[in-house]
Amino acid sequence: MRTAGRWLLVGWLVAALLVLGMDGRLPAFLAWALPGSALVLGVGALACQQLAPSRYNRPSIPERYRVADDLGQPLAAVVAAAEQEAITGAASCSARPARAAGRCCDPHRPWRAGAAATSSGRSR
Repeated sequence: MRTAGRWLLVGWLVAALLVLGMDGRLPAFLAWALPGSALVLGVGALACQQLAPSRYNRPSIPERYRVADDLGQPLAAVVAAAEQEAITGAASCSARPARAAGRCCDPHRPWRAGAAATSSGRSR
């Protein structure tokens, strides 16, 4: 929503509250609207929390990332770990059949196997 649209919306809301206040119905409206809004926001927050994936059951970081993060390792060890992973097919979706639930690389869930290599955000 653009700035002009937001100001128009705020203006209408303030005008509606003023009319309710002049009519004497503002306390009744607030007594109904505030708990209702808090309930809706609380249920929404609880649903988001419960539907979020657990951070504790994600697979561990691939070996090539562990080796690359260790700055004491020589470049040859990093390349060797990446080559070994490429040979074994540990992080590629094409090396494994698709899971029964659908795709093995879900771009919306980067913690799943295979998507970590494409959506890790690393520039290495």
